[in-house]
Amino acid sequence: MKHTKKILYVLMTIAVIAWGLEFIIAKETLAYFDPLTLLFFKYSIALLVMIALHGGAKKVLFRKKDVPLVLLAAAMGLVGYYALEYIALEHLPVASVSIAMSLVPLITIGVEGLVLKRGINAKMLLGIIACTIGAVAFIGFRPSELFGGNAIGYICIAGAAILWAANGFLLEKLQTRYKAFPLTFFMLVGAVVMLAPRGLVHIPDVLYATPAQLGGLVYLGVVGACFGLVIETLSIHEIGVTPTMLFTNFIPVGSSIFGVIFLGEAITAFQVICGIAVIAAGCVVIREKSKLGKDPVIPQRKEAVPALRPQSHKHRPLHDAA
Repeated sequence: MKHTKKILYVLMTIAVIAWGLEFIIAKETLAYFDPLTLLFFKYSIALLVMIALHGGAKKVLFRKKDVPLVLLAAAMGLVGYYALEYIALEHLPVASVSIAMSLVPLITIGVEGLVLKRGINAKMLLGIIACTIGAVAFIGFRPSELFGGNAIGYICIAGAAILWAANGFLLEKLQTRYKAFPLTFFMLVGAVVMLAPRGLVHIPDVLYATPAQLGGLVYLGVVGACFGLVIETLSIHEIGVTPTMLFTNFIPVGSSIFGVIFLGEAITAFQVICGIAVIAAGCVVIREKSKLGKDPVIPQRKEAVPALRPQSHKHRPLHDAA
C-alpha cells in the first residue's frame, strides 16, 4: 500500500507537469485551429483511446429524464468551460489564465458554503478572498481594460468559472446514479456530437497542419485527457481527495514556468509573490474543507475528467443505473 502511494505521488507530480505544459501546447495549437475545432479533435482522440482501452461503456441504461442532464453537463463542463478557457488563452498570457482558473474550485466551495449552506468557516472565506485578490493582482487587471483588447479574455475567465460551478452541482446529482466511467464516456460522446458540425468541416485542415501541430493534438487528447484521467482517478482512491486536489493546485506553477521558457512570457517578482499567495491560500481552503468532512469539487484538468469529480469520503455505493 505504501509503495503504491509513493508511485502515485510520483505519477501525480508528472501529471501536474503535463497539465502545466498542456496550456502551452494548447496556446500554440490555437494559432492554427480555432477553439471549437481544437476541442472536437481533442475529444475525438480521447474518445478513441478510451474505446481502445476499455471498449466503451457497455450495458449502461440511462433514465430518460437523465439524458438531458448528461448532455447539459457535456455542454457546460466539456464544451463551454474549455472553449472559454481556450478563447482566454488567445487574449491573455498563459500564466494569467492558469492562475485565474485555479480560483474556479474555490469559487465553487464559496457558493456551496454561502448559498447552499454546506459548511464554510472563517479561514476558508478569508482564503477565498485572499486567492481572488492575489489572482487579480497577478493578472494586473484594471477596470479600464474591460474596454480594451483584453476584455474578451477576462469575460471568458468569468464565464468559465460560472459554468464550472453550475456543472459541478449538476454532476453531483448524476454521480449518485451512475458509475464514473460510463458517465464520463457518454459525456464525451455528447461533446463530440455537439462539436461535430464545426469540427467535420475542418477535417481537411488536418492535412495541412505541421507535424508540431498534429503532435499537439495527440498530446492534448492522449496525455492531457487520458493519462491525466487515469492517474487522477487512481490518486483519488488511493491517497485521497484532498492530497490530489493539493497537487492540482500547483498547475499554475508549471504553466507559468513553461510560458517563460517556451513562449517568452515575462513574469515579474511581484507576480511570483502573488502566485505563491494564491497557491498557499488555496491549500488552506482545501485543507479546511476536508476538515469539515465534505470534499470539494475538483476541477479535473482535462475533458472527460469533470465527470469524475469525487464524492465525499463517506463512500456511497455506485451503480450503473438508478
